[in-house]
Amino acid sequence: MAKVKVIRQSGNAVDLKANEEYVKEFQTKYDAIQAKCGLNMQLMHEKLIELDAELADKYDVIATWDLPTTKKSWTKLVEEYGSFMVSTHVESGDLILAVLDIGI
Repeated sequence: MAKVKVIRQSGNAVDLKANEEYVKEFQTKYDAIQAKCGLNMQLMHEKLIELDAELADKYDVIATWDLPTTKKSWTKLVEEYGSFMVSTHVESGDLILAVLDIGI
């Protein structure tokens, strides 16, 4: 079966349950960073880059799925995740599904 890489437009964890934990952890740590940095946006930016890397290591922000091949399997994914964008990776040519979870 063909494989497809899956990401979220937001950069959050792909798995639905893991994403709930990701969002909670991100918000808690974001609030702590904001309290620590105050109005120092340069420092806050640096800390948020570190937080992003930390969470990307802890949660699967890129997943590999079997490519859906039936209307039923696509419908199930759309019901669970919402809208997708289908594209290819510029360098590798791999098929990419991007969950559009930010909005347009």
